[in-house]
Amino acid sequence: MSIIKKQLKKSQFLTLAELTPPKGTNTDQFIRNAISVKDHIDAFLIPDIPNAIMRMSGFSASCLLQKNGLSSIVQFNCRDRNQLALQGDLLGAYANGFQDVMLLEGEDPKTGDHHEAKGIFDVTLEELFAATKAMSEGFDMAGMELDGSADFLVGTPLQVSSKVSERFHIRNTISKYMDAGVSFFVTQPIFNIQMLSDFYDSVKDLKPNIFPTVLLLKSLGMARYMARNVASVDIPKELIKQIQKSKDKNNECLHVCQQTISSIKEMGLQGVVVSTIGWEHKLLDVLS
Repeated sequence: MSIIKKQLKKSQFLTLAELTPPKGTNTDQFIRNAISVKDHIDAFLIPDIPNAIMRMSGFSASCLLQKNGLSSIVQFNCRDRNQLALQGDLLGAYANGFQDVMLLEGEDPKTGDHHEAKGIFDVTLEELFAATKAMSEGFDMAGMELDGSADFLVGTPLQVSSKVSERFHIRNTISKYMDAGVSFFVTQPIFNIQMLSDFYDSVKDLKPNIFPTVLLLKSLGMARYMARNVASVDIPKELIKQIQKSKDKNNECLHVCQQTISSIKEMGLQGVVVSTIGWEHKLLDVLS
C-alpha cells in the first residue's frame, strides 16, 4: 500500500523531508543525509530537476534510497518529457514499488542553468492527472489497455493564501484537482501560521490532505530577501524581528522551523514537508 495512504488511514501526522538529488554521481552524502533522519520521517520527497537546474533525476535518486530501505515520493513534471516518456516512466516507477508520486508543471528552463534547453510541455498538468487516473483503470492516454494497472496516490503543489479575493479560485482548484484524482497537496514555504490557519478554515470542508512546506531559513539575510523578493512567501515582520533580536541567529532560525512544524501539527493538518534547500545535513537538527 502507498506510504501516505497507510498513514492517512491511521489519521497519523505525516513528516516528509525534501531531499535534492546530487549534481553528479557522488551519492555518498545524499545517502548519509537520508539515513541520518530515517527514524524521524515517514518518507522523502525527491524533486525532479528542481528550479530547472540539471542534476540527477528524481526517479534515479529514489531508486538509490530504495536500495537502502528508505521510502520516497517520486516527482514527475510536464517540462522534461513528452506523453510517451511520462507514461513509460510512471509505469516504471510503479513496477519498481513507487506508488506515491508528485506531479507538477515544472519551471521554465530559461530560469535554470541550461538557458538554451527547451521545455517539452507536451501535456498539461490536468492531462497528466487524467493519465494517472486512466492507468489506475488499466489504460494509457491513447485508450489502449495496459498489461497491469498502476494505482498511484497523486500529489501536486498548491499555492495557498488567506486573501478573500483568492479564496474562491483556490477552493475551485482544490475541488477540481481532487475530482481529477489528486489525493494530497504540498504548499509553498509557510512562515505565517495565522495565514495558513485562515486558509485552512476556508477549505477544510472539502477535506483536502494538505502538507505545508516548512523551510529552514539559513540566515537573517535570507529571511529579509525572501520577504522582499518572493511574492508567494509571506514572512511576517515580527518573525524577522525575532531572528534579528537573537544573539544566536542560526539557532533562532532552527527554532523558528521547529516551532512552525509544531504549530502546523496542533492546527490539525495532515502533515508537513521539511525543506532545507541544500542544507540537508541540517535535517536531523530540525527533526530531532
